[in-house]
Amino acid sequence: MTGMKQILVAGGPAGVRLLSSAVSGQADIESAASLDAAVDRAHAHPDVIACEMSFDDSRMFELVEALKADADMRDIPVVCFRTKVGTLPAAFVSRATLALQALGVAAFIDVVQLSAQVGADSAVAQLGQAISRYL
Repeated sequence: MTGMKQILVAGGPAGVRLLSSAVSGQADIESAASLDAAVDRAHAHPDVIACEMSFDDSRMFELVEALKADADMRDIPVVCFRTKVGTLPAAFVSRATLALQALGVAAFIDVVQLSAQVGADSAVAQLGQAISRYL
């Protein structure tokens, strides 16, 4: 073990690259592309779990529910984020944010929407800040 803080990214290669850029060397990053792999790797108690909204065919909520239902993992901070470009109704994003908060997620960062509003660099910086709180 390196002594570095650990981030588990539940997501695809693009999400891992984005998160790596967002935290720029602050932590070791491990990825999991499936729900089963993410739950299995979460048992190692990373400092924070970052989960893409489109993770494993949109199983983000299932991962959060599994983590929060397990007494051994429920206290691991989870930050969810959206990177897949596409139009989502504002009401959907608002409801998803509320549902994630109710499940105990630390933050939901809509990188796509933020990029359109404040630019990609600022959006990635906000994701990095949300993750860095737990490192």
